[in-house]
Amino acid sequence: MSRALVQSVAALALCSCAARPTNGPATSNATQRANAARAPVALTAAREGEVGRETLGVPAISNVAVEIVEPAPTSLANARFELVHTDSTTRFVDPVRDGDDRTAPTEQHRTPSFIVDYDRDPLRSRCESPANERTGEALLRRTDQWISRKSMAIGFVTASVVFDRREGDCTEHAVLAAALLRCNAIPARLASGFAVVRVDNAVAAIGHMWTERFDDGWRVTDAALTVAGDNVVRLRVETMEREGVDAFDGDRIDELLQIARIRVHRR
Repeated sequence: MSRALVQSVAALALCSCAARPTNGPATSNATQRANAARAPVALTAAREGEVGRETLGVPAISNVAVEIVEPAPTSLANARFELVHTDSTTRFVDPVRDGDDRTAPTEQHRTPSFIVDYDRDPLRSRCESPANERTGEALLRRTDQWISRKSMAIGFVTASVVFDRREGDCTEHAVLAAALLRCNAIPARLASGFAVVRVDNAVAAIGHMWTERFDDGWRVTDAALTVAGDNVVRLRVETMEREGVDAFDGDRIDELLQIARIRVHRR
């Protein structure tokens, strides 16, 4: 097993940030949707006091079973992925490739929001980088280094809280990276779906969130899962188009919650 794949497996342990609720064990889809209905209240409370601000209480997105369809693909990067929903409907997605989506960024991708809140202290006065470090790669490294405690001890918090606490998993890396990118005039958005990795003959797919920046198309800027390779891929199920108190309503997360398994096909 290569060193890179060992690192990717370790990183996947922190990618399951999207694969558990804020507190307690994994929950059913019905409970997840009920949590989603309450999420706007939690989001509003996050702006009203230190206790509420700590955790937004988003619904869980579980890791899913993976089925390899024979003949097996030679690498995940060259595979096609079939998302199988709980109602047996399916759709195919390809691994995310830099520049595969050239949709122009909107004003939201350039400005602060409730979640990507680099307009709040302590992040407001410290988010801008020196001119020679205002690149996607440099800001990815800054995010990775700033979040010094890699853990799943907290749920989903805003970028300013991440900057203050310096702790988190993939969701915290994603929101802070988006904040730093936008603060330094680089359009950025949040994407969610699955991180898929193959080690030897085993394949795992785990709920994941990452950042994408716009540079002649949208490009992955994933501070939580920095390992690249033919057997480490991301499946983008959606991008976050609402970053306010309605960010985690039931409609937005419905497909993610309904994915029961992923079939991997040779292209």
